Amino acid sequence: MNETVYGIISDVHEHPEFVPFAVHVLKQLGAQKLIVNGDIGGRYGSLRDSQDFTAQILAPLVESGLETFVQPGSHETLDVFEPVVNYFTERHPQLHSALEHPFSEQNGHDLIFLPGSDFTCGGQYLLCASSDKNELPSGKYAITIHNEFIPLKERKQIELLANLDKIAGVVYVINMSDLERLVKRPEQTLVVCHVPPKFGNTSVGIDMAHFGVTNETFDICVGVDLDGKKRYVIHKGPIEAFRAKCQKLGIQEIINRQVVYDGSIFPQREAESWIAYGAPITLKIENRGNVDLRRLYDELGIRKAVSGHFHESVHRAHDASCKQVPEGAFTQELFWNASYLDEMKVGLLKTRDANAAYRNILLREHLRFDSP
Repeated sequence: MNETVYGIISDVHEHPEFVPFAVHVLKQLGAQKLIVNGDIGGRYGSLRDSQDFTAQILAPLVESGLETFVQPGSHETLDVFEPVVNYFTERHPQLHSALEHPFSEQNGHDLIFLPGSDFTCGGQYLLCASSDKNELPSGKYAITIHNEFIPLKERKQIELLANLDKIAGVVYVINMSDLERLVKRPEQTLVVCHVPPKFGNTSVGIDMAHFGVTNETFDICVGVDLDGKKRYVIHKGPIEAFRAKCQKLGIQEIINRQVVYDGSIFPQREAESWIAYGAPITLKIENRGNVDLRRLYDELGIRKAVSGHFHESVHRAHDASCKQVPEGAFTQELFWNASYLDEMKVGLLKTRDANAAYRNILLREHLRFDSP
């Protein structure tokens, strides 16, 4: 009988200091290997501060001595994630980047990683379907202001466009059709992807999300009043009405303005904050998993996958038809939203050949005065 126990960590947005304790608990509970499933970095002030944030997460992972797999999610940027991960992988061979090693044959099963996200929150690792962007192969691209993707190897063309101020940014595209060449034995395959596939049940689905969507285009303006305090103004309509609103609020200067277009999406907390200022945003609850990823899983026969991303659905688990799977029960079908570390929620996954069982770990239940 081939068994492996993985500790799962993801979605560390505010509390990298939780990672050492999470690793400590997961090892105590039997984790033999670790998987870090995205959202372990982004923009946190300066480039140095942002890199330090990700390094603070990776350091206790390599200090654990456990073989560890790490991949980006929705927030990681190219100038933060790759340099920091490369620094650690060069010095600690037990740490593996999923960007470099998306496939790993394990003890009785195959571990496959699909990095990035279809909804990037400032991140630069874009997960797309084979039908998107004219079937771009995975790799790094410059994006023009007209949303055209140019491979970074086309340096002369990019330099020319950059001189004309027509380059909007750079992304690392991960084409989810890469799964087609990586999956060799679907029954023994476990896919780890930050993004979940699409399901149709908000009550139990691992892709249920609370979010806000804008009903019309508006401006978010940051101004300074007579006392030097920042004031936020939501503006829509004629400029005369905006000026009158600023005058009524005692705003002397506008220091920032951002256009928010109709149909834009905000996380729940941010949406609620802007609604309080009068923004035309409607709160919704929907299954927001990726439709193309679900189709691909079905075509390839993938029936075991670990995700994160949607914090509201953390620690939910079910089969392909959204029938809930109980903790500790070995099954051939398991879709599981495993971790949201900022809420001190992580997970343990035990594989046994073609079967898997999960355990939701609430780190608060393991707090002790003598814990590190």
